[in-house]
Amino acid sequence: ALRLMELDFLEKQSDEWLIYFYTELLQNHRSLWSGNKALAKQKPIIRLENGNMVTPFHAENGTPNAYIPTKLKTDYPTVKKAITNNELAKSFLENLDS
Repeated sequence: ALRLMELDFLEKQSDEWLIYFYTELLQNHRSLWSGNKALAKQKPIIRLENGNMVTPFHAENGTPNAYIPTKLKTDYPTVKKAITNNELAKSFLENLDS
């Protein structure tokens, strides 16, 4: 199913759906997101605070396209706080670089 998920589909999903999706990936589908060439890292599965969807990492240089929000105000693109407030979703996002 992840292979078929494109930007237009992912943009239409609610924050709650993304939280469930991240939790499912974290708990049951590590092979889809672990490793440099993992399928989940090639899909725009991360919702930013501004609502845009991005891939977890830049395709060419591997730098993050989104960061976990902190209490400090930054100009970095951050994952939507409503999503990172969920501990399992946050754990998935924090472990994506492994």
